[in-house]
Amino acid sequence: MFKKPFVFSVALFCVALSVTTGCERVRVQAHGKQVSKDELARLKVGEHTKGDVLALIGSPTTISPFDENTWVYSGHHESRVAFLDPALDKQQTILLTFDQEGLLRGINSRGKESVVPVNPSDAETPSAGQQSTVLNKLFQHQRIFSSREKHEENKGK
Repeated sequence: MFKKPFVFSVALFCVALSVTTGCERVRVQAHGKQVSKDELARLKVGEHTKGDVLALIGSPTTISPFDENTWVYSGHHESRVAFLDPALDKQQTILLTFDQEGLLRGINSRGKESVVPVNPSDAETPSAGQQSTVLNKLFQHQRIFSSREKHEENKGK
């Protein structure tokens, strides 16, 4: 009825189609807190307090460890196609500064253009530990088991 080359071609086409369509799927992920332009426009410097800001845009991503009057709202969107590295689509960092009475004193907004790439170093950090060998491991296990046996013997007395 069907010739073998035809069946093989159809099967190969189906496999190729399923593999390539799986690779084209784009996943978009959001991380952190994205503050909308409308939410940002509602904030009034000199009028709103920390409580007002919490009610209007919610909790900050973090509060500065060096100054409790600096709140940071940070978030980003990234998209990833199959197994490729993710691409940064949108980055937003909002810094809100308050005075000692908790009144909003400044709004500083930064976007994707302020992201600086960091290249990790391949250098190794020296450590003062011992290198573990097979013999060290064997002796270490022997000490553990022998101390357990002594503990069991003392328990029985």
